[in-house]
Amino acid sequence: MIKIETNLKDLERVLKKYPKAIEGAVSIALKRMGQEARNIAMDNAPLKSGDLRRSILMSPQMPKTRVTVGSNKVYARIQDLGGVIRPIKGQYLTIPLGGTKGSIRGHTGGFFRRSKKGNLIYFVKAGKGIKPLFVLKKQVTLKAQPYLSKAFDVISKGRGGKIIGEELNHVIKSLR
Repeated sequence: MIKIETNLKDLERVLKKYPKAIEGAVSIALKRMGQEARNIAMDNAPLKSGDLRRSILMSPQMPKTRVTVGSNKVYARIQDLGGVIRPIKGQYLTIPLGGTKGSIRGHTGGFFRRSKKGNLIYFVKAGKGIKPLFVLKKQVTLKAQPYLSKAFDVISKGRGGKIIGEELNHVIKSLR
């Protein structure tokens, strides 16, 4: 989750004559920055099912000097920043292979073997052969796929300042 904030006090001191106009301009600018950050995050979010992209929302908050861009998906942060996933219950993460549905508990009568690389794999008999259904791992390391971080960088390193400048210019022109 990223938050974009500004401090209206500095602007109000500089332009005391028009604090409401300035507050309105900054509020509009923050909404624009939030929408741009959302668009950048959506464009850069990893795409497997599309759930993560669809979950990215922008919400203005009170006071009007804050906007939040983020996702409610539990895996959103680790996708953005990367990290290690470990099992919560049991010794292993159970990762389905090639279209396998359900959990390992639903596939009885199978057996375990180690691969040449040392991975523990759960197989079932399939006709005259065997079919791998799950690989079991002690942990998995996900590489960072920055999408929220990238959006924050773009907005905070120049684009946000330009948007605020544009909105303040609109106010100044309208007061002439």
